[in-house]
Amino acid sequence: MIKYWRENSVDIVLYLDDGLGMPEGYLECQNISEFVKSSLELAGFLINEQKSIFDPVQCFEWLGLIWDSKNFSLAVSERRLNDAKESLDNILNEFPIISARQVAQFTGRIISMSQVMGNVTSLMTRHLYFAIENRKSWDGNLNIAYTECVLAEFRFWSDSLTNLNQKNFVNDTLPNIVVVGRWSSEILSPHQPLQNLAKCLPEFCLHSRAENTRKKYRYAFNNFCRWCNSFHLNSLPASDYDVSLYLIHLCKKHKSASIVEGAYYAISWSHKLAGFADPLPSTATQQTAPQQQISDSTFQLFTSYFDSKISALKNELVSGNDSLATKLKKEASVKLKSEGNQIQFTFNSEVLADLHKLQKRFSKEDFVSINLISGLILKLNKRNKLIRIADKSPAGWTTVREYESDEIASDSDDEKRLRQAESRALKTIKEKKSRTKPYA
Repeated sequence: MIKYWRENSVDIVLYLDDGLGMPEGYLECQNISEFVKSSLELAGFLINEQKSIFDPVQCFEWLGLIWDSKNFSLAVSERRLNDAKESLDNILNEFPIISARQVAQFTGRIISMSQVMGNVTSLMTRHLYFAIENRKSWDGNLNIAYTECVLAEFRFWSDSLTNLNQKNFVNDTLPNIVVVGRWSSEILSPHQPLQNLAKCLPEFCLHSRAENTRKKYRYAFNNFCRWCNSFHLNSLPASDYDVSLYLIHLCKKHKSASIVEGAYYAISWSHKLAGFADPLPSTATQQTAPQQQISDSTFQLFTSYFDSKISALKNELVSGNDSLATKLKKEASVKLKSEGNQIQFTFNSEVLADLHKLQKRFSKEDFVSINLISGLILKLNKRNKLIRIADKSPAGWTTVREYESDEIASDSDDEKRLRQAESRALKTIKEKKSRTKPYA
């Protein structure tokens, strides 16, 4: 099943009978979830609906861990954390009259949290391991050689177990902007389709800037957040005083106008995106609205993204129309030697222009009409090509007949084929002229 899913572009991992899939978007996740569920049912598997989650979520428990894709964090489940605390409380209440089994049970629970808490689970259980190794029995009283060290480790976990229960996947502050400010008070519509669209809104707002611009803003804003954290200052929303001090700090440290300017715009955009007032509004804005809170609308960011896409599409269409118009205009301006050829060529060019206009009026789903018009366009283009060949060649339409009779040649041999046809046509005309006329 895993091979089948991955062959169908489903990113999924399995541990025994527990599976996890994490697509990028909500709608994509919903489609993949339905695909996985239906494929399991078709394969004859019985699905435990109570233990399974097929609706897309951003925070869930899997393998005893809380996976939070919204805040990009990993944490131990509350159930496991409470079990460890309960074991620790029992040990501290009975210490030092405890058994090796009790210590081993608690130590094992701490080590199992290493995915979240890291190497500290090994460093702060060393003396617990020594005590377990020196046991005489599992259930008898444990003879502890380093009582103070063991007690210090127990107390460390009593104080730090809750605080260490979080691991961030990435050190990236910018995506968290869409969970504060205006996003924290977001009211979802009772209609499910509108809820699905609302969940896509933050992504579109983030894409209101170009990718390279977002990377620069992310880097600059993260530096500002780290600077604020070092002085226990609030970075979002930040006060104009704190931002001013940070900009002065950058001026003294880097002496580069581009770095200061980048930090200014990154902080400004992050505040606007979160719905907070710009900590350093421009002078023009202060003059026009000194008391008004400066905040770009979410939908302004949303529409700016689409405006850029629509503008690019318009440019593409205009470019395509211009190239087509130039081509048709060029064909219409072709001057031929023969008047008859000129009249026929001009008429065909006018019909071609009308067919191109007509072709655009049909929808892409109307394959029959589009194919019919495309066939007519190809025929007229071919006819105009033959007219130009006949007009250019000394042998005239005889060259065209010889040219059309040699249909085996490929497009790459077209020029060679044309020369051969013209040579045969001239030879035919010459033979006709030199043929002896019969006596009267």
